[in-house]
Amino acid sequence: MKRHWISALLLLASVLLYAGGVSAAPFTGLWVGTVAIDKVSESQIAGVDAFTTPQNSGTPFTFRLILHVNSAGTTVRLLKDVIQMEHVSTGAPVLITNDQRIPDFTCPDINGEKFCRRISTTAYDFDGSELAMTGSFSTNTTLNAKVVLTPDNPTNPFRHKFSPDHDNLDELGRPITDTTITETNITGKNIMEVYKVIRNMSFVFSPTDPLNSGNPAWGTSLMGGTFTENLKGLHKNTIYVSGVFRLSKVTDIGELTQ
Repeated sequence: MKRHWISALLLLASVLLYAGGVSAAPFTGLWVGTVAIDKVSESQIAGVDAFTTPQNSGTPFTFRLILHVNSAGTTVRLLKDVIQMEHVSTGAPVLITNDQRIPDFTCPDINGEKFCRRISTTAYDFDGSELAMTGSFSTNTTLNAKVVLTPDNPTNPFRHKFSPDHDNLDELGRPITDTTITETNITGKNIMEVYKVIRNMSFVFSPTDPLNSGNPAWGTSLMGGTFTENLKGLHKNTIYVSGVFRLSKVTDIGELTQ
């Protein structure tokens, strides 16, 4: 009898894992939310507190945020695009971050129609499909992300497809390089036409809802806290911003199909 109970429990556990009903770690899965920036530094005015201390803005600037926590709860990745699909044979749900893998899976059947949900953001970009973050995803913890937009990235704000003044090529069509450009010396010799942009983001999770919404899901399927960021490369001086962020869990799937 005892053996039958153990077999039944193992079967139940496998079904729940297959359906995405439980996670190996409490925060495992895909999280989607919003960052609202309501303070920004006055980077053009040197020698005053406002030069490095974010000041109140007239209207908050918001953008979409996409994070994924793996099954062990040890790795958090910043995503810019993800698609919810399923295995053709088993129907097991998957999260796709590589568009080349789309033909390997199928869309779920929703109300008699095939539908794949795609979640994306245009608020940040980086080389590759995902970015590993440092820190941990939990209450009273901090997550950090260093987002680097290289001069070769097509979404670099300094790059212009049709302007010879913004292609990082000299008069003879030779690449312009400046090895002195680093995170601490972003402008270097000031000869490059397209600069590297570095964004240092920090997410400090709060054990209580900073908006005092009273939502009982806070700390389980609803998370958030304070957001700070400094941007290097957009201006000759570092730009500092701050605000709040909120995330909602979309699914418990703990692995990304790359």
